[in-house]
Amino acid sequence: MRYVLDTNIAAAALNAHPTVLSRLATLPSDEVGLPLLALGELLFGAYNSTRVAENRMKLEALRRRVPILAVTEALVERYSIVRADLERLGRRDRAARCR
Repeated sequence: MRYVLDTNIAAAALNAHPTVLSRLATLPSDEVGLPLLALGELLFGAYNSTRVAENRMKLEALRRRVPILAVTEALVERYSIVRADLERLGRRDRAARCR
């Protein structure tokens, strides 16, 4: 797994953010994953919204394309390294985290 989506990038994809969608479209589906905890945050957001059914449908479409990753030490390590690298590069914007 080379690309692990955080909650912000997954939410941007769900909301059809053009930069995020175009970047995800270039990636092989077997190289992208969504951590279980990010899924939990997205589900909470869907159930806490005024458009529960619509948001659940969007989330289900994302789940069909992106496998859900169990939370492991390796996943947490990878996330921490990527986030620290991006912070050092000054790339704090949400779309950059898709990298």
